[in-house]
Amino acid sequence: MRKHPRPITRATALVAVCGFAVSAGAFSASATSEPPSSEPAASTGPAATTDAVTTATTQAPTTTVAPTTTVAPTTAAPTTAAPTTTVPIEVERQPLTGVPIDGTFITYTPRPALIVKIDNVGSAIPQAGLNQADIVFEEIVEGRATRFAAVFNSTESDPVGPIRSGRTQDVTLFASYNDPVFAYSGGNEGVNAALASTGWTLLTQGNGMFRDGSRPAPHNLFGNTSDFFAQAGESGDAVAQFEYIAPGAEVAGSPVASIDLQIGGYDVGWDWDATQGLFLRSQLGTPHQLTDGQATANTVIVLLVPYGTSPAAANSPEAQSLGSGDVVVYSNGSKIEGTWTRSDPSEPFALEAGGEPILIAPGRTWVELADAGNFGLTDA
Repeated sequence: MRKHPRPITRATALVAVCGFAVSAGAFSASATSEPPSSEPAASTGPAATTDAVTTATTQAPTTTVAPTTTVAPTTAAPTTAAPTTTVPIEVERQPLTGVPIDGTFITYTPRPALIVKIDNVGSAIPQAGLNQADIVFEEIVEGRATRFAAVFNSTESDPVGPIRSGRTQDVTLFASYNDPVFAYSGGNEGVNAALASTGWTLLTQGNGMFRDGSRPAPHNLFGNTSDFFAQAGESGDAVAQFEYIAPGAEVAGSPVASIDLQIGGYDVGWDWDATQGLFLRSQLGTPHQLTDGQATANTVIVLLVPYGTSPAAANSPEAQSLGSGDVVVYSNGSKIEGTWTRSDPSEPFALEAGGEPILIAPGRTWVELADAGNFGLTDA
């Protein structure tokens, strides 16, 4: 049996009941009350007073009709409407996208997070599977090149790749995913030992990966996520890594149209396309094309982290994903500046702005692990 996940507490949203919607610009919502009505009910006006009527005949005595009584006006007492409140309830979501599950059109069966290391040099492009991953991390590796770690859970990609080697920085970075499956082409002795110490399900070239003869080695190793998930064994079910806005709410922040940043030796751009509701990725001055179109994301998180040196290789950078630092979050066309903290490898990054959690839009997320000591970032 798979390991039972830790309680998912980061995917809780506040949903309004009794006809009230959650505030679009708020990071969180608390109970609110509608003030009682001060309008009195409609008053009943005075009844008409009938004058006395005299009827005379020559045959019968005159009869006088008694006057009717004038009814005094009555005024209803003001009524007070019962206050309505917003009540926090949990919204069931896909853990790594935050997409609400309705049970009909959007369903979800718990399963592990599957992390696949993917190449990002000229011969590896176009890659397969990045637009199907729930979360993609971009890491700096040797020579100031970058490599992706694509995290799958809600969807599949057959094929995915090109698959490349792991790094020691992956051990701490993905410890919060509750015993994931980790697919990579291998590594040096130090990297393999570090990954083996995690107890994760490790998949390498002997676990169903194959070569694409149309590409040069070593940028031609691929696999199928369906095969990788079938080998998950006793891996734990995926747990949430970010916090999301309530259904119907808007992401707080200021509008942004484009992002330009430096990660390692790569110039990376993200342009907001309001029609598609997606950020479109470019690198090295051209659109980043995948096997199924341009790379996209609903949210781009720029984590400014210090880089050290891997204990497994003197020339291998290692992102330091414990501690704290600055973060800039771009979600659904909005920008939020804040801080990240993470003191325990088993816990996700905590993102805050003004003392409140940063809530992002449901969907696919890219995390750029930019070097805090050497990066450039501009947006408009």
